[in-house]
Amino acid sequence: MLSTPSSNLSSLLIQKVVEVNSTHETCIKTIPSLLLRLPKVLKGFVSCRALFQKSADPDSQRLAVDKLQTVCEGLGIPIPLHLWDQIIQQVDHNENHEIAFNEFCVLITIMFLIEPDHPALQDGDLRDFKETISIIVDAFIVFDKNQDGVLMKDEVLSAVKDDKDSPKRLAVSLFKDMDWDQNGNISFTEFVFACESWVGVGEEDEE
Repeated sequence: MLSTPSSNLSSLLIQKVVEVNSTHETCIKTIPSLLLRLPKVLKGFVSCRALFQKSADPDSQRLAVDKLQTVCEGLGIPIPLHLWDQIIQQVDHNENHEIAFNEFCVLITIMFLIEPDHPALQDGDLRDFKETISIIVDAFIVFDKNQDGVLMKDEVLSAVKDDKDSPKRLAVSLFKDMDWDQNGNISFTEFVFACESWVGVGEEDEE
């Protein structure tokens, strides 16, 4: 389950994205500029994967939900206990009480969107993932034309239309890739899932 309408977490993530959108000058202006930064996104996901593999079951390449808090604490990641159940609901895509690598990346991104200045992002083991998170947020802002923290199909079409070198079929394909629950809009959580799938770091985990 990727979204929970009217949940506190969903509202908070929208609020955080809107705040960043209104106060931050994005370094990404077009679709091609996003594509040029995908190697940096890949580097960040690779560094995050190394951390994930230290705690994941070596056979299943999954991390049990009941171990997540301990893993996060070990990485120095803040845990908002009042939102924890909702965070798990957002990231446990298959609802199997196990976290795959891509779901772990989404969890880390959510944590840092909530607390962007936390020391674990600045100096800890996840510092290499910081730039990846920044690029993902910037990319989301490119598509979020009305700055409401949620992407609609016409916004994705508009973002691609602004780039004359990008065909309309690219916009349709992008929207389909990002709208994981097929409800006609794209949450920030869905967008992070899509970004990870584009660089393909965890493809073998999803087979």
